[in-house]
Amino acid sequence: MNPSDGRIGVAILRMVMSRSSGVGFTVNPMTGDRTKVMIEGNWGIGESIVQGIVVPDVFYINKENLTLDSMSIGEKLKYYELVESGRS
Repeated sequence: MNPSDGRIGVAILRMVMSRSSGVGFTVNPMTGDRTKVMIEGNWGIGESIVQGIVVPDVFYINKENLTLDSMSIGEKLKYYELVESGRS
């Protein structure tokens, strides 16, 4: 099987204590735009972004010249952090 034949990518990551985190997309999942990288970020671990319980900061980076095309800053109302017993 050729890797380019795949229809899904799966990442398994080790959680670390982070002050902030984000999720990056090489193709905009809403519009299919391939000319920009879309990065969503929030305080704490990325679970609040992945679950969709926050309005994250969003940055669009132009792939051709690596400049910031646009950004929007979300409210920081919730975040998850790792504690010894799991998350809180």
